[in-house]
Amino acid sequence: MSAFQEQNNNYNNNQNQNVFPRENIIQNATMTFHVGPSPSITSDEPDQPKKVFQVFPDPNESSLSFGVLHITIADTPMLTQELVLDISSDISGSMSDECPDGRSKSKHAINTIQNIITAISNKTETNVIVSTYGFDEKIMPVITDTKITQENADALRAMLTQLQPRGTTNIYQSLELQKERAQKRSTQANITNITLTDGEANAGKSTDYNVMSEQVAPNCTNIFIGFGKDHNASGLQKLANAQPNGSYFYIAEIEKGPIVFGEIIHQLIYTALTDITIQMTNAEIYDYKTNSWKSELHIPSLVSEATKTYHVRSTAPDAVSASISACSAIHEETTPTEIENDIFSVPHLQDEDGTIVPDSLGVYMFRQRTQELLFRAHKNSLAKENRLLLDCGTRTLLAEEEQQIKREMREHYTFMKKYAEQEKMETDELLSSLMTDIAVVLQTFGGKKATMYSAARGDSQGKQTSHNVSQVNPEDLAAPLKRQRNARFAASGGGGDGYSPAFLRQTGINDNDNDNDNDDEDDDLSNFAQPVLMTALSRSNTTPKQKELMRDLSVGVSAIDELEED
Repeated sequence: MSAFQEQNNNYNNNQNQNVFPRENIIQNATMTFHVGPSPSITSDEPDQPKKVFQVFPDPNESSLSFGVLHITIADTPMLTQELVLDISSDISGSMSDECPDGRSKSKHAINTIQNIITAISNKTETNVIVSTYGFDEKIMPVITDTKITQENADALRAMLTQLQPRGTTNIYQSLELQKERAQKRSTQANITNITLTDGEANAGKSTDYNVMSEQVAPNCTNIFIGFGKDHNASGLQKLANAQPNGSYFYIAEIEKGPIVFGEIIHQLIYTALTDITIQMTNAEIYDYKTNSWKSELHIPSLVSEATKTYHVRSTAPDAVSASISACSAIHEETTPTEIENDIFSVPHLQDEDGTIVPDSLGVYMFRQRTQELLFRAHKNSLAKENRLLLDCGTRTLLAEEEQQIKREMREHYTFMKKYAEQEKMETDELLSSLMTDIAVVLQTFGGKKATMYSAARGDSQGKQTSHNVSQVNPEDLAAPLKRQRNARFAASGGGGDGYSPAFLRQTGINDNDNDNDNDDEDDDLSNFAQPVLMTALSRSNTTPKQKELMRDLSVGVSAIDELEED
């Protein structure tokens, strides 16, 4: 970097730091505890009491109160310091496979990366250094350490056409290169590594994902994207979990890839806080990754305009407080310090008689149970991946556990569905997403692709991301559908890509399935109606700037209906 460039970067960074005060990054942080009766539904049986939902069913936890912590990030400025973006794209032969729109996976990948170049070049304040590699059994450099500008954007876009399908899949070598490149930079460098693959590692020093995870670059944001249904989902999850700031995305509908990439690029240039810790006093906070309650929760990053909700519990809600420490990405901090303290529970409203007005957190209670069930289902599916290597006793225990989880999921779904109808909440986006979480995982639980769906839905709900896996390939169902279309879905023109919606109104399943049970009661999804809001985009988790980037990245790739909605 020349002296002039360094001086210019320092000027831009100072401008960012001077314009936006650190103490204003968190716009709002509030904590509320549930007051009043728990959610309930009327019984189907006459003269029977209402069914009451218990967020803490364990008698030993009956004294706990459930609450939520909402954190809203301000509209913070775009980052102007040097940001490194390394993109490794699979160019194995399977990337030539056609998508429903007639274009190949490779063509979609190229167009999306080209749009990333264009979108970043149009944001002239950014300082993004891009490298792009294709990998099959060899590494093919396409772009190396080049700052994206308006002047070179067309040339960079043209270079990406070299990413043509040809050989096998050597993920190990791609990770090895990312790690080597990261180690040559400062440990404080802001590096995002994206690995895009549509298949299984089948070449290189190792195809064992546990071994490959040792090559995942430390001190980086590492993102692994499974393109289409044939990738190794559990393997990519292992790679994503190898370092603290990793993510796994499953793009089921390849045409909707810009939603995922838009979210990733938004995180790159609009990160507000990193290395965040929420510390609780007289309370615990839920960690969806471990399905446990802790006194503190670590979060890799939060972006501009985001609103996140975390679950808390306490036996003394009036005495609860929380504090937040973090690094400001805007100010290029490297050591976390306190940014918000003395977050207390919001006082409850009282009526004229001094009676506390009920404050229901019912849907968040449903979210808590949903996350617990998704975790258990995913853990069970992971344990059964190598079932042929398990002894008979272990297989039996896992099969029994699977059936117990299925029963609980069916009961939970039924409760939420009836509650939505009873409370006129059929169009509530969060409640709809929870129902979709359960239905998608339950339909695939016990099947060959179970971990792919449970990881995708679990991470999306836990991280509160924009992108959701909203469709299930019929081949991935744990049991075959009796009928794969309903009148409403067929009339809308859906299903042209060979996919069915996540669940259908008249889905019924016999026990000619691929799971481990001998009954069809637990597999019967005939009562599962499709929620009104079931899309690949979570509107409430998508900021205006994210949506703008997603639209930019979809140009010439595909028309995405969700991005056209207000």
